[in-house]
Amino acid sequence: MYIDFETSIISFLIGTLSGFILTCKTIERQILGYFVIFYTFIQLFEACIYYTNNTNPFLTQMIFINLGLQGLIFFLLFNQIFKINKLYLIITVIIAIYTFIVSFNNQNIQLTSCLYWSFNKNYLRQVMIIMYGLMLFWYLFDNKIKKNNKQNIDNNFIIISGLFLTSTLIFSYLFLSNMQCSPSMWCLSSAITAPILLL
Repeated sequence: MYIDFETSIISFLIGTLSGFILTCKTIERQILGYFVIFYTFIQLFEACIYYTNNTNPFLTQMIFINLGLQGLIFFLLFNQIFKINKLYLIITVIIAIYTFIVSFNNQNIQLTSCLYWSFNKNYLRQVMIIMYGLMLFWYLFDNKIKKNNKQNIDNNFIIISGLFLTSTLIFSYLFLSNMQCSPSMWCLSSAITAPILLL
């Protein structure tokens, strides 16, 4: 769920700026920066939903398409310097196609005093768990640098950023998901985690 229009705009600006600054640093930070910018666009779509009072189903579709593409974009970006198993790509392509189909159900998001996402419909919760689980597993155990890559890669940064993003997910799910009008994982990832990755 999301709090209000202003919170979404602020989160979008912070996340986008943080992602842009990351793209000006070392190669692994550049790649993560592009990913941060990509997932931060959820905040802009959320703000637009607030602004239009959830009357434009296209905005809802864009959120779910962004969600569904996150895994695929993540692995395609990191495939530039890391050896990505094709199985990751196959699974995330299937997830992207599935969420694209589901995105045509405009009942996935409801606007009351806050913005609520209905992840219990259409197995969306399970699909997201699989996608983020794959990303976490790669972050921690399978981030093998390509043998022909001659660039100096900071593998510790990759692992630490993965832990930060995972901690954000766990914190938002365990402590905030049952609260009324609380920030979601993507809001926290844009407004708090993204700037931390600059350190």
